[in-house]
Amino acid sequence: MFGGTGSGTVDTATAVGILQGLNNAGFETNEELSDMYVKYRADRPIISINDGQDWTLPEVPAADYSDEIMENAKEFSDKAAIVISRTGGEGADLPTDMGPIMDGSTMDIGTKYMKGSYTNNSSEYDDFQAGQSYLELSQTEKDLVDMVCSEFDDIIIIYNGANPLELGWTEDYKQIKSVLLCARAGATGFNALGNIIAGNVNSSGKTTDTWLRDLHQAPYFNNIGHFAYTNTQDVSDAAKEAWERADGIVSFVNYSESIYVGYRFYETADQENLIDYDDTVLYPFGYGLSYTTFE
Repeated sequence: MFGGTGSGTVDTATAVGILQGLNNAGFETNEELSDMYVKYRADRPIISINDGQDWTLPEVPAADYSDEIMENAKEFSDKAAIVISRTGGEGADLPTDMGPIMDGSTMDIGTKYMKGSYTNNSSEYDDFQAGQSYLELSQTEKDLVDMVCSEFDDIIIIYNGANPLELGWTEDYKQIKSVLLCARAGATGFNALGNIIAGNVNSSGKTTDTWLRDLHQAPYFNNIGHFAYTNTQDVSDAAKEAWERADGIVSFVNYSESIYVGYRFYETADQENLIDYDDTVLYPFGYGLSYTTFE
């Protein structure tokens, strides 16, 4: 993921990709695996506000990894890296419930901003169930993690995305030795990722948000959405007349958290015995490493 939508778009024509960034840092990568991924799907869906979003997460099902490929991978290296990516952005809010996306019902609603589709990676199961958010692992991703952790004892998880993903599952595997946040990398950011993994530079950074074990526990979760007013037909008509691509939907969001945004809520709720902080928060605001000193 190089960027987002709208003003977050990145020109990828000359951007450094994740494999190139690792190669530039001195790593050899398993071309048999990368060729397998490219053959499965060479691109990712384009997230666009014009005709609805394709939220598909192209991922080779675990059942498609042959014994030969896995044996070759273990012979190639005793370490493995799993990259999980998510995207979204301006005019493309991430789905809080994948159910309507999976069954296609959102494609029938009147606003392009809420239309969404998803293509399963397997005919044997659904990648998401109703009630799951886009920021949880898909079933194919879960199977991938299980498979890799059963074959390797030294695994790096790289999360390539700007939105806090549910990462509580990383604590369930002793094989996962490190978790790296590599947000949208822009044109050259994957070079930095390669240098960090290689130890060529000291990694230094702290989280700018609170990362929860379960996003449903966030106070804002029930208030996110595209809630349409029902008495604004004149405004809708004027919008459509002024811009032919306008959907004419006039919507709102209730910001009911007031000052209790982010860490303020979780710290206060813990003090008031509304939540157990350690059970709720995985990585607090400001979590991370810093090797910088000041005199």
